[in-house]
Amino acid sequence: MEITFDTKELRDLCADEETAAQKLGSVAAESLKHRISDIRAADSIDEVLAGKPRTGIHEGAECYFIDLPPPFRVAVVPAHGTPRMKPDGSADWSRIRRIKVVSLQP
Repeated sequence: MEITFDTKELRDLCADEETAAQKLGSVAAESLKHRISDIRAADSIDEVLAGKPRTGIHEGAECYFIDLPPPFRVAVVPAHGTPRMKPDGSADWSRIRRIKVVSLQP
């Protein structure tokens, strides 16, 4: 999958393990590195198994949450210009190939 980031700070946290370790601690930083690698290697978010991925709502938008060591979790949203949707109006995550990391929160 292709990954973009909502902010430069999120991109830096996800791209630089040293920066992530300073802000999140070494255990969470290592887990974040693995989750980002898992997402990049997957064809869709449905293939990501680690981190208990699940759908949810972040700032009013449908998202996927992926857990890191407590208390952190990553939130991602579709990054397609026109998101792939199911007939019921929800995101068709099996067809989404581009995501945006919008939050890394405790």
